[in-house]
Amino acid sequence: MRGTAKTPIGLYLYNFPQLTGIEFSPALAAKLIQMFPERICGAKDSSGNLDYARKLARIPGFAVFPSNEAALAEAEKDSFAGCISATVNIDPQSSARLWKGQSDQATLDSVRNLRQAIAAHPLIPAVKYLVGKRTGHAVWGNVLPPNLKIAEAASLDALDTIAAELASAG
Repeated sequence: MRGTAKTPIGLYLYNFPQLTGIEFSPALAAKLIQMFPERICGAKDSSGNLDYARKLARIPGFAVFPSNEAALAEAEKDSFAGCISATVNIDPQSSARLWKGQSDQATLDSVRNLRQAIAAHPLIPAVKYLVGKRTGHAVWGNVLPPNLKIAEAASLDALDTIAAELASAG
C-alpha cells in the first residue's frame, strides 16, 4: 500500500492459484478490507471455483469477478459484480446478453458451449488465436511463456471451425 500511497487508487485482489500455488482466504480479504477500506475494492477470481467466489461475494462491499462468463447467469443471485474472462473476447455480445438477461437459458447454453469448446485447448493461446482469426492479424497468436503457441493440427482445425461459426453468426 505504501507504493501507491501518493496515488490512492482502488485495488483488486487477484486469486490465481493455478499460477501462484496459493489461494487467499475470504477471511484474509475481509481483513484487508477492514484494514484498508478505501483501497480494497474486490477480487478477480481465476480459480474456477464458484463456491469460493460466492464466499468472497458475501463480503459486504467487495466486488467479485469470476473468470467464467457462465457465472453471469447467477450474478444477481450470487452478488457477482460481473466477470473477467479471456473467452469474453471471442463473443462479447453473448456475454452482454447473458448479463442483461440472466435467466436466458439459450444464451447461457451458447456461452457455456463456446467456453467449453475454447477451453478444450490451452485457453490463452486459443483465445489469442481466435482473436487473430477475427481481426486478420496473425500476430495475436503470439504468446509468452509459460504459454505455448498452438501448433497441433487437430486443435487448429477445431479453432478454425469455431472462428468460422462465429463469423457466419455475425
